Amino acid sequence: MIEMNGFHGRILKIDLTTKQFQIDALNESIAWRYLGGKGLVSWLLLKLNPAKVNPLSPENHLIFATGPVAGGNVWGSSRYGVFTKSPLTGFYAESYAGGKVAEAMDATGFDAIVLTGAIAIGQWLY
Repeated sequence: MIEMNGFHGRILKIDLTTKQFQIDALNESIAWRYLGGKGLVSWLLLKLNPAKVNPLSPENHLIFATGPVAGGNVWGSSRYGVFTKSPLTGFYAESYAGGKVAEAMDATGFDAIVLTGAIAIGQWLY
């Protein structure tokens, strides 16, 4: 476990196709090098997405992450980002939002939540 303020040292990976999850340890050197949020997710996308992955395929990862000051007392720190390969451009896509979601994500004890796979649309109807 990482013993540094602002990092939890864990990444939650959820496969929506198999309905399974795993918790991976985040190496302390990676956390320091990329500093969470956008840096960590950029590294994860390069590491996890297959080369030339179709943005609309189940192999494209959708990653939610907060920065190392989320959930703290720093003004404006209640932000989180969602990152993936864009279906529009075929390149890096990112979107940011604020509010209570970043605090809730930080409270889970994960530095990033990684989604992959697909679910049947019918599952969302009920």
